[in-house]
Amino acid sequence: MYFQDHSIYSYSAENELKNGVNIGWLSSKIPFNTGQTSIHFKNKLFDIIYLRQSNIMRGIHECDFCESKREIFIGRDDRNVLLGYGEIWIPSIDNDAIYVSPTLIYHYIKQHNYLPPDSYIESVLAFDLNS
Repeated sequence: MYFQDHSIYSYSAENELKNGVNIGWLSSKIPFNTGQTSIHFKNKLFDIIYLRQSNIMRGIHECDFCESKREIFIGRDDRNVLLGYGEIWIPSIDNDAIYVSPTLIYHYIKQHNYLPPDSYIESVLAFDLNS
């Protein structure tokens, strides 16, 4: 499923999300920004995916870039999570938007060097896991 970064969220009509903005809905047919992100960012993103998945769906969306179509698990510190069947919702730093990403965003960043927008990275790093 592809949506351009910063487009208005419209994936699930069942879960209307006011001010939802798409980030990280990639397709192998459309170029995307690449680059490196910090380990601190990746660790925080893992924690958010592990603790705060939203809009859980039936079935799993596979990576459009990987040749071997398989379920993608990620793990850290004896914690494992399956990617591809939910979303994460990250409030923007200025609280004027909610960034909506597929959980596969972690895989896209780690394995395919997807570089999310700076505003998304800043918002992930500022996300309070305790609220």
